[in-house]
Amino acid sequence: MRAKPACETGHPAQWIMAVALTAMIALGLVGSSVAVRALVTDDLFSPVLTVDPKEYHS
Repeated sequence: MRAKPACETGHPAQWIMAVALTAMIALGLVGSSVAVRALVTDDLFSPVLTVDPKEYHS
């Protein structure tokens, strides 16, 4: 007998855990990329939160 796919077992907790793990991994990647950018530019929040109007009105 082959094991059924997770979507057919009727256990939504496993699906919720899989989605939660995927979201945590995605947030970790985004956070690490922002941290690397902050280390490279020596500026933590200005490239992320503030927009320089001179860059867009050339």
